[in-house]
Amino acid sequence: MQIKLILLFILGSFVVPSSMDSEAVYYFTNEDSEQVEQENDDQNTNANDEVEEEKKGKRRLFGLLPPKKDKEKKDIDEVAEENESTEENLSTDLVENDNIQENNDMKLRIICDSNTYSLQRASQRYPHVRGTDNVKEILNDPKIDAVIIATPANTHFDLASEALNSGKHVLVEKPMTDSVQSALELLELSEKVNRVLMVDHTFIYTPAVNQLKKIVSSGELGSLLYYDSIRINLGLFQHDINVIWDLAPHDISIMHYLIEKSPVSVSAQGAKFFDSEIESIAYVHLTFDDGLIAHFHVNWLAPVKIRRTVIGGSKKMTVYDDVEPTEKIKVYDKGIDVTSEEGILETLVQYRTGDIQIPHLENREALSVEIDHFKDCIINGKVPITDSHAGLEVVKVLEAAHQSIRKEGLPVFFD
Repeated sequence: MQIKLILLFILGSFVVPSSMDSEAVYYFTNEDSEQVEQENDDQNTNANDEVEEEKKGKRRLFGLLPPKKDKEKKDIDEVAEENESTEENLSTDLVENDNIQENNDMKLRIICDSNTYSLQRASQRYPHVRGTDNVKEILNDPKIDAVIIATPANTHFDLASEALNSGKHVLVEKPMTDSVQSALELLELSEKVNRVLMVDHTFIYTPAVNQLKKIVSSGELGSLLYYDSIRINLGLFQHDINVIWDLAPHDISIMHYLIEKSPVSVSAQGAKFFDSEIESIAYVHLTFDDGLIAHFHVNWLAPVKIRRTVIGGSKKMTVYDDVEPTEKIKVYDKGIDVTSEEGILETLVQYRTGDIQIPHLENREALSVEIDHFKDCIINGKVPITDSHAGLEVVKVLEAAHQSIRKEGLPVFFD
């Protein structure tokens, strides 16, 4: 069976891109956009003002500039162009045809984009693939089996619903939707029409996270005590979602995959800067019924790029550093041994320092693994690792964190 796979990719001036993960980049790197701008300059030397405005419009399309903003914010975004994060590279690849073209069981039929300029550029890069700006053309095509949706979060529900109702299997970018209610409705719809609904929680398919899963599941760490995650860098500032909805889905999805537990409560605090109406820094705190606590720090205003998770157990501890090129995971035989003797009131604490283990990791691209898994689920009727239930769990935490911020950090409890 060969799957006719289509990239459903809707962009345009009427949509403010929600993140640079994929929807704002679209087949372009920053270097590509600079080249396009230079070409425009060469062709329009007698119309400098028009060229400059066109350049700004394209940079806004790529997510490098918002529709309107003051000089201070512009400088921040321009610096952020040079600070591409790991998740940007991963999710940009999701809409790169090469991951599909190299898969013998898939054929890319159509690229859809609401922006004429972007659609033309995509057609130039992939001349053998048909382009369209009409979503209905895709949904009404019986030869198309599956779609990939890489658009702003507030469009995910409508597009995915239409695709599912049209009998298509769906791989949708994170977060699955922008609310718990819409995520639940989408989950129920996918089950009703018996179609695969898979969420692009890309890091779940990385060798590092899969190794972490083995370590946690084996009990090597002992009882989990805490989960501490930090994901910070300079930019990229978004203009329709806050930093929690932009960055935290990665870490929340990883945590849920590793520990397979749902939190009891979520509390969050965030800060807004530069006259923005959305938070650019946030701290999210989760509690669990077994005493485990989890903490997430996400930040668009950091001078350095950090992607680090520390998991503490009663036996061992592990550090996952995604920025580290080779030694991404280290397992520390460190901790404390607590003893007490009858008649002694004070507890005796002994610190334990042992070996550090650095497990070998496979060298395979996460997006390639993810696309293979999507294909396998369609052909063999398997349930995706990052299915709609996993997507819903992430959205629940995101929405609760958003509510907690509005309540000035008060915890939001789950039923």
